[in-house]
Amino acid sequence: MKRVLTPMLRYQAWANQALLQALSTMEEGRAATGLAIMRHVLEVEAVFARRLAQAQPLPLPAETTGASDAGVSEVTTRLAALDSWFFEVLAGFDDGELGQPIAFTFLDGDRGFMTPAEILTHLVLHGGYHRGEAGRSMIAQAGQPPWDTFAVFLHEDEPGRRVQGASLHEVGVGTANARL
Repeated sequence: MKRVLTPMLRYQAWANQALLQALSTMEEGRAATGLAIMRHVLEVEAVFARRLAQAQPLPLPAETTGASDAGVSEVTTRLAALDSWFFEVLAGFDDGELGQPIAFTFLDGDRGFMTPAEILTHLVLHGGYHRGEAGRSMIAQAGQPPWDTFAVFLHEDEPGRRVQGASLHEVGVGTANARL
């Protein structure tokens, strides 16, 4: 399970930073919708970090609430801290623990549970959905969102994947040296 979640979390951190960097190049008024969307991503990551902290008691990053007025720089810093925290949390779980349910109450008052693996997957998917939404808002305001797909990340992170005609063994896929 960690083998799947690790590159997904690395992608999430990379994509969050890429989008926020692109937002930082826009005029404040033109970036407002995209920034509001990324504040929401930050708030949801913080909510689920507190839920994960029930099962993996690592100290949370200092600022995990109150992002409604945060500017691009603050959202960038806070999301980077949370994304880093998720790597630490993942490292602290073994595969069995990643499948153990964590009970919590949703913000609307309904009760439920998710496993740590499900929470981390939810955060990556939720972030991707909203980064796409923020990217569309950037285009509407004459901005240029980053090309931030998972495939682009993997090939940027591991340039050997671009080697055409090489065997998988030659580029390190399926070997002990593979970074996946």
